[in-house]
Amino acid sequence: MLFKIRYGKARRGLWSEQTMKLAVKAVLADGLSNVKVSERYDVPLETLRRKVLVARAGDGVEKKLGRLMVLTLDEESELSDILREME
Repeated sequence: MLFKIRYGKARRGLWSEQTMKLAVKAVLADGLSNVKVSERYDVPLETLRRKVLVARAGDGVEKKLGRLMVLTLDEESELSDILREME
């Protein structure tokens, strides 16, 4: 399954974190090209490039999708309690 554009269907997040870790390791440790590793491990090329840059900076490879949270879960709970009281 190669990652090609399919119109009308979301293609985000179809790779596993373990596979991406192996792919990043292949690029960094083995010196393989991003394109070859992307095809071999069946991960999106641009995502692999981004994860390799992050890994070179010293951060780990994590699968994060969506927007970053602004409030912590405790803050969100407190805010919802306040709004219910004001209602």
